[in-house]
Amino acid sequence: MDMINNREKVNYRIMTAALLAFMAVSWALFIFLNGFVCLDAMGHSAIVGYTLRGYDAYKLIGEEALLPEVGAIPPYFSTVPWALAFGAIFYPGYLPFKFVKIYITALHFIVLALMMLTVAKKTKNSSAKSLTMFLFAVLGNFSFMYSLHFGNCGGVVSMLVVCAVLLVDDKPALAGLIMGVALLKPQISAVFCLLWLIEKKIKPLVVAGLFTVAGWAASSLCSHTDPLTLLKEMLGASTASELQYLGLLSPLRFAGVSSTVILAANMIIGCAFAVILYMQLKKRGLTEQSLFLRCLPAACASCVWIYKNGTDYLMLIVAVFALLEMLSLITDGKRFFALMVMTVYVQLSRAAVSFVSYAFPDSPLLRDLAKSADGFLILAVGVGVCALASSVYKKKIAE
Repeated sequence: MDMINNREKVNYRIMTAALLAFMAVSWALFIFLNGFVCLDAMGHSAIVGYTLRGYDAYKLIGEEALLPEVGAIPPYFSTVPWALAFGAIFYPGYLPFKFVKIYITALHFIVLALMMLTVAKKTKNSSAKSLTMFLFAVLGNFSFMYSLHFGNCGGVVSMLVVCAVLLVDDKPALAGLIMGVALLKPQISAVFCLLWLIEKKIKPLVVAGLFTVAGWAASSLCSHTDPLTLLKEMLGASTASELQYLGLLSPLRFAGVSSTVILAANMIIGCAFAVILYMQLKKRGLTEQSLFLRCLPAACASCVWIYKNGTDYLMLIVAVFALLEMLSLITDGKRFFALMVMTVYVQLSRAAVSFVSYAFPDSPLLRDLAKSADGFLILAVGVGVCALASSVYKKKIAE
């Protein structure tokens, strides 16, 4: 017993040291990248600003600034129709940009605090030790830093999704409202609704749907444009530049495959992966052992199923949380090594991919290949976490 307790202490110390090292690397990169640049916040706050002032923002994408106080909407910036007005939750376009930067930065840490409170209340392993490691994991995740750097809501949305999936059993209406807000960036959050549909979580889906409809109606009223026209304009807006990663099969565009075909194939692959892995987890009784394991398939799929930015990968913190929950149950070196390898990959993979992008700025094919390889490895990590959990929780499930 003493040997097991000592092994557990060593494991915790190694993991804590690793998470602190990840924090050091991520924030050193943040300083290297000149801190709070907030380029994404500038473009998206302009979209919201024009919408709230009565303009159809889609028609202004890539044009010169119509209103100096709002600024220009850069090329390739767009959003879904229901986020044109409600996007003010993330990007208050009615404020001067210097205040928008402060707001989106503060919002990251406010939502982080709310997520940590939710994790503390809803997870089985909520000791001070484990919660501290959870916090280190978020602050040391490259995508959290990247989201702050660009002033993107990707990190915020990822943390809101975690809150929603943890609350859905006890507070379905609140979970649905939170998911509705997260659906303002559906490329991160929508795949989680697929799992709610499988689980027959109808009430939160209805609430999230009503929020989305309300957002779409608000955008229509503010811009004086009917909802279907807004949808057509969004579908017609070119948001995929040659630098935009289109998802798992993105490199195929260099072989002449159209973006539409690639995106459709990615969505099919992502949804199929989420459903199949979820059913495997449920079959093995693992969805009852950890709420993080329950939403792990959707978290992995969200990183490959449609076009992605580096800011969106904080959703993988779900995989790290699931791994950290298993830490106290692992006493052998082999499984601890597997846990460490997957944790290290999830925490730092985006840093490696970003390094390739910065090192080879004139090679979009190489960047896409690196990001696609990362996508396949993310799916492999999802399967690996499932396999490790099956081994770790086997005795507990049998009881």
